[in-house]
Amino acid sequence: MSKWLAIALESMGEQGAGSSDSPNAKSANSAKRSERDNNINENNGITGKPFGTAVLPIAAKRSEISVSDVGFAPPRRFEGVPGEWIAGIEHLNSMPVPLDLEMARWLEVRADAERFLKQWSARASALGWDELSLFGACPDAPEHRIDLAGLVWLLKGKTVAVMTEQFAVIDLGRGIRQSVPRQVRAGQVPIWDLPTPQKRTFQQEATGHGY
Repeated sequence: MSKWLAIALESMGEQGAGSSDSPNAKSANSAKRSERDNNINENNGITGKPFGTAVLPIAAKRSEISVSDVGFAPPRRFEGVPGEWIAGIEHLNSMPVPLDLEMARWLEVRADAERFLKQWSARASALGWDELSLFGACPDAPEHRIDLAGLVWLLKGKTVAVMTEQFAVIDLGRGIRQSVPRQVRAGQVPIWDLPTPQKRTFQQEATGHGY
């Protein structure tokens, strides 16, 4: 008989014995359960801890704890967010620094995009904002063509404070806020499609033209 089955049977026996009205019997059973749980915890480092409204069971390994154990599924991330946005932002992590952009600025754009995805993407999608109005940029001069910049490109480490169907408000700090209208203009590309040195080399090889 396995160790864990034996413990389970012992626990069932204690529950049956616990029906006695004797205070001494209840106290003894409680002490036995406490000692047994402490031994299990010392051996495995697993405890029954609160998780939302459920309690995780004591188990031999962390991998043994599943959704069915806690009684409910964890909340779904990014519900209502277009898959293209999620895939595009995930791609930024492995994407080279775009042409004519400094590394520090690119890391800032990536962080802004990831934070916006977590905090505001579902709301923005529900309000009708699309890919380019949020994540658009000029492919040739993203830092200089601000007229082609989407909301995320304009964040520069700041956070969104308000979103409506027509505009968003960026909190610049010290009580200063910037309003950004929702707009899409010809010539924009999503930030995950900005040209990189690798893309430029591929284009050169495909067309046979240099720059």
